[in-house]
Amino acid sequence: MIKLLFFGVPALGLVVLVHELGHFLMARLCRVPVDKFSIGFGPRLFGFTRGRTEYALSLIPLGGYVKMAGEEALEEGVPPGPDTFLGHPWWHRVLIALAGPGANFIFAFVVLTILYRVGVSYPDSSNVVGRVTPGSTIEAIGLRPRDEVVSVSGDPTTRGGEVRIAIAGGEAAPHRENPVDLILEVARDGRRETLPVRAGQVGALLDSLLFYTPAVIGDVVSGTPAYVAGLQNGDRIVSIEGEPVGEWIDVLERISARPELATRLVVERGGGEVALTVTPLRQEEGGKNVGRIGVVVQSKEHVVRYPIGEAIQLGAMQTVGISGAQFAAIGGLFTNPAAIGRSMSGPLAIMEMTGQAAERGPDDLMRLVALISIALMAFNLLPIPVLDGGLVVMALAEGIRRRPVPIKVQVVFQQIGLVMLGSLILFVLFNDPMKMIRRNRALSRQK
Repeated sequence: MIKLLFFGVPALGLVVLVHELGHFLMARLCRVPVDKFSIGFGPRLFGFTRGRTEYALSLIPLGGYVKMAGEEALEEGVPPGPDTFLGHPWWHRVLIALAGPGANFIFAFVVLTILYRVGVSYPDSSNVVGRVTPGSTIEAIGLRPRDEVVSVSGDPTTRGGEVRIAIAGGEAAPHRENPVDLILEVARDGRRETLPVRAGQVGALLDSLLFYTPAVIGDVVSGTPAYVAGLQNGDRIVSIEGEPVGEWIDVLERISARPELATRLVVERGGGEVALTVTPLRQEEGGKNVGRIGVVVQSKEHVVRYPIGEAIQLGAMQTVGISGAQFAAIGGLFTNPAAIGRSMSGPLAIMEMTGQAAERGPDDLMRLVALISIALMAFNLLPIPVLDGGLVVMALAEGIRRRPVPIKVQVVFQQIGLVMLGSLILFVLFNDPMKMIRRNRALSRQK
C-alpha cells in the first residue's frame, strides 16, 4: 500500500496532468475561456483561482478535466456565444480535443528519449549455449548444449549479448584451405576448444543460436493471468501440462501454443513444488494467435547509454511502436470480448505496477510511465462520446455538414457516452480488486 501511494498515485497523476495541460494550453491558444482545471474528481482538496479559471486538486485521483465555457449543448435555435467552446470553429474543437492525447504522446517520447540518453537496461542471457537442433548450422559448427562461449576471434565474452555483437561484427580472417570468418573459443568439460565458423555460416549462426536461460520467473505483471494464478518472482517452472521444462525457450513455446486454454504448471518454490493453473491470453503476433500469461524471465541486465541523436531516434521509434501495440490491443478487445476482464487493468492495477517498477529501478519506472501515458492517449482517442475521440467525431460531423449537429443528437450522443464511460469505470474499479482477491486466494491454496 505504501508503494502504491508513494509511486503509483504521483505517476498516474503526472500523466493525467500532462493530458489535461494539453487541453488547457490549446484552449488558451484558441482563446477559449477555461472555467476550471482539475486534477482528480470529486470534492476539492485545495486550489486557487486566477483570472476566471479555478485550479483544483480533487480527492479521487482517477483522472482530471478541463471545463471550458459553454461546453453544454444549448436549446435548439439558441446560438452559442462567440466566447464559448461550442461557439468557436469546429476545427478549434478538434485541435483542443486532440491536444490532450497529443501531449501524452509527446511526453512519452520525451521520457523514452531521456531514458535512452541516461542509460537503458536490457535483459541479457549467459554466454552458455542452450538448445541445439539436430542438423542445424549450430551443430555443424560443433557447438553443444552447455558450451560456454568465452571468446569470439580473441575478444573475451561474458554474456550472450556480447557473443552476438562479436559474431555480427567479426571480420574475415585468412585461412589457406577453408576461409573462416570467426573463431569461437568454448569451455567444455573443464577444457578449452576452438571452433571455426566458415564463410557463409555467420548469418545462420546468428539466426539460430540460443543461449541457455533457466526457466525462472523474474517478474509477474500485475493484473495478468500469471498474477491471478498466483505465480511469483523467483518461481522456477518445472513442467507444463505434465511435460518437463528444461529452459525458458520451452516455456515460451508451450505457453504460446495454448492461447485461451487452461494450462497446468508445476513450479519450484521455497524448496517444494506448487501446482497451479493459468489460462494464457490470446494475442496476435506476426499474423499468428499466441498465448501470453504476463511473466518476464529472470535475466542478467546490462546498461547502454546512447548519444543524443540516436536517443531521439530510438525514443521516437519506441513511442510509435508502443502506440501501435496499444491500438492493436484495444482493437483486440472488440474482436475477443471474453478476454476483456483478464486483459484490462484500471487505476489500482496501474498503481501497483508502478510500485513494482520502482522497485526494479528508475529505468523500469520511466518506461512504465511512458507506457501509461501512451495507454491514456489511445484510450481517449476512442470514438466514444465524452472522450476526446467522441468530441472529434462531433466536431468533424459539423465540419462535414457545415452546420451544427442537431441538439437532440448531441444530447443523446452525450448520454450514451456517459453510460458507456460510467459502466467502464465501474467495471475496472470492480475488476482490479477482484483480480487481487483471486490472486490472494490462489496464493493461500498454494501454501
